[in-house]
Amino acid sequence: YDEIARTFAEAGKPGAMGFYGLGSYGTMAGISLVLAMTMSVLGCPGNRTRIYTARDGRTARRAFLAQGAMMFGWSIVTAVIGMSCFAIAAHNGHRFATPDHAFPYMATQVMTPAIGLMFLICGLSAAVSSGGSSSISGVTILLTDVYPSLTGRKIPPERYTLVSRLALLAALAIAFSITVFVTDMIAYIQKAVGAFLPGAAVAMLAGRFWKRATWQGALASVGCGSAFGIATVLVPALSDRVNAVFGGPAIPAIAVSAAGVIAGSLLSSRDDTPDDERVASVMASRGR
Repeated sequence: YDEIARTFAEAGKPGAMGFYGLGSYGTMAGISLVLAMTMSVLGCPGNRTRIYTARDGRTARRAFLAQGAMMFGWSIVTAVIGMSCFAIAAHNGHRFATPDHAFPYMATQVMTPAIGLMFLICGLSAAVSSGGSSSISGVTILLTDVYPSLTGRKIPPERYTLVSRLALLAALAIAFSITVFVTDMIAYIQKAVGAFLPGAAVAMLAGRFWKRATWQGALASVGCGSAFGIATVLVPALSDRVNAVFGGPAIPAIAVSAAGVIAGSLLSSRDDTPDDERVASVMASRGR
């Protein structure tokens, strides 16, 4: 610990050893990053797929609790690995252009070739698996939930394969275009995830805890949040202002999405359908 602390102090980042590194990163930037990570978990389409495929509500809750515990433990491990890698690299006279280089450095320069190759394969497999499952879940929700809600009709079974492939290509193209504006993983979480996922996350939270929420409000939340995210990406002046005041787009994106779901719900007709009937309808649409 003393060696790591001394290394950070010599690098001009003594605040990195404080609580969540806020002394070096900044309080608002740290809060924005935490909120962006929270919104990414809540808005991830794979989580909704787990709900639909769970045996019952209790199983789904236990799965999410187990996932949260594992993510919390893994966050500590990755922080320790990153700080250790920074200290080792500094001791060897190396400096990282971005934090993304820490894991490859450990795998190629610190570990033995066999262990390093194993860790690289595991890391790539985890990234591909996570991205693939999220893409498939997102396309499924788009075609089975969003499209019928907007058009009032379902996609014919004989066209579903073609449409799903086209939707997947469009989703991948949009995701790739977003990454053009970021330089590392932290920037991606802070700028891209924090800007685009709050709309879906806020809609889910409103549907769970606000009885007056409607599907129109949910669409308004997603639309307002996405529009704000696009604006922060395409308008440099807005992006600079948001980063200077809030440390990232997550906080204003949440506020804009919340305003959208509140306005959309209050301006639309109240739906008094009992929750158990809504759940039964969703499950029935998926053959449960």
